Amino acid sequence: MAYPSFPNIAKPNYAYDETPEDPGISTQMENGSVISRARFTKSRLTFTLSWSAMTAADKATLLDFYRNTVKGSAYILVWTHSDPSSEFYNQTFNVRIISPPKFAKVTFNRWSTQLTLQEA
Repeated sequence: MAYPSFPNIAKPNYAYDETPEDPGISTQMENGSVISRARFTKSRLTFTLSWSAMTAADKATLLDFYRNTVKGSAYILVWTHSDPSSEFYNQTFNVRIISPPKFAKVTFNRWSTQLTLQEA
């Protein structure tokens, strides 16, 4: 099955937040010591993207994609990292949108926007 691609809208601001997932689990014992192990074999990456002045057209495209194409976090999509200062530049990732887009109007026809993606 081919996954849909992230919509063709203006690139987000550079300096994305990139956060690796902690794949470990720890349990404190009665004597105060802690035991731990790997819960998962893979540490997924989470990317937070921001736009400081997204156009109303791009907002409509992104919102339609979120609501009607990937149905929120229900479906996987293909996203290409576009921050040239990152070690992940131009790599494609299969991700889910785990945090809905947040839109705040900054001026006429422009929106401050934030979105969080996580590797699937």
